[in-house]
Amino acid sequence: DNYGIETSSKVEWMFVVETEATDEGGLERWPVESEEKLPNRSLCRRCRPLSVLLEEAKGANARLTEAKQPETIMEEIVAVCMYTGPMFVKYNGVLRGLQSESLFLRETMVRLCCPKAVFERYKAVFERYIGDVPANEMSLSFYEASRSLNKYTTTIHGINSAIIKLGKLTMATKVYRGISGMALPTEFWRANVFGVRGGVEPAFMSTTVDRNVAMGYAAGDGNKMGIVIESQQGMVNRGADISKFSQYPHEREILFGPLTGIEALDTRINGSITVIESAFSINLTALTLEQVLGKRRKVVQDMCEQVAIKVRQQAQGKEWKLLLLDQGEGSPSSDGTVPAVEDFLKDALMPIAKKEPEVYNDNKPLGKAIEEAVALADLVNGWPAEVRALAEVAKVASGGEGAGEVEGHITTESLVRSKGSLALLLSGHG
Repeated sequence: DNYGIETSSKVEWMFVVETEATDEGGLERWPVESEEKLPNRSLCRRCRPLSVLLEEAKGANARLTEAKQPETIMEEIVAVCMYTGPMFVKYNGVLRGLQSESLFLRETMVRLCCPKAVFERYKAVFERYIGDVPANEMSLSFYEASRSLNKYTTTIHGINSAIIKLGKLTMATKVYRGISGMALPTEFWRANVFGVRGGVEPAFMSTTVDRNVAMGYAAGDGNKMGIVIESQQGMVNRGADISKFSQYPHEREILFGPLTGIEALDTRINGSITVIESAFSINLTALTLEQVLGKRRKVVQDMCEQVAIKVRQQAQGKEWKLLLLDQGEGSPSSDGTVPAVEDFLKDALMPIAKKEPEVYNDNKPLGKAIEEAVALADLVNGWPAEVRALAEVAKVASGGEGAGEVEGHITTESLVRSKGSLALLLSGHG
């Protein structure tokens, strides 16, 4: 529920990706805000075609490219637009309830994100809670109910990815978050053993650059104390300005990702509102969609980089220097590299980690890539001994002549381009 809108996940998806409400979708018109919660009807959301949102993204992407940062993709824009509507309560419900011990947060998540029949059966446990044991055979424990949970995993990753990227473009202004009709836990106000007060928000955290918007939200109907959290953004700790993609651009929203730290620094009273001066700390370990999808490729890339470092170190050793002299190829170049080795790394090793990220998400190609990298490392280890052995064979075959005088003798360059040794190693006979 947002501004009193009665809707569903499917309808909200259509609102973002479809141009108009249609009979085919079971809608005569899009769900609207209640007049009670949004009296100013000029602020009601308007459906904007996805093409318009993507056109807005082009401007942001141009700035990201200029800043040498990754561009946003359509999936991220759709996800962040979905968040700015009523769906945010579901996404945040999952993030707050899934790992929580709070009965209230668990119940909220099951109510919002499980089928109604599942919630009704879980509710029997919630209302007369007796641990994780069902109250009767018709009721469900939290564990059983969560098996039917829609976690919105892909959408949540998409929103977070958009925040990471768009956050690079945010001006470091002050932001404000209004909280109405709710109290912060005692632990937030009490300094811990390190003298720090505050907490961590497990869900997405919406803020605004417009102080009046936050103050108005915190004031509510005026019957309860409200809270406004105020923070100065900085060089690192910035949220994402999503107002261009928002269903409510007038809110001028700056969105922070899950696990943002909120350190309480000072407080002051403004009428019926408590203003908390704070410092935000964003989650620096969060990943973009591309990074999440490319985790396994990153494993292969890191492995190949380590193999390359080891190979270059070996090429600086005494054995390699003797090998180069024996083969009449002189010493390593002025920068310490061996051209034949560098060619090997470029042509044979590094391509192992250059395939599309999706390739490595299949176990078989991933295993093959790791096996090839290990085999190539073993192959390099055997190069000096292999060349010497081949040189001796050449001497015997030529009646004692030097290997360099035998037509077709083996050099380091021809060795590293040989596929025979690699094939033997991969087959387990090397």
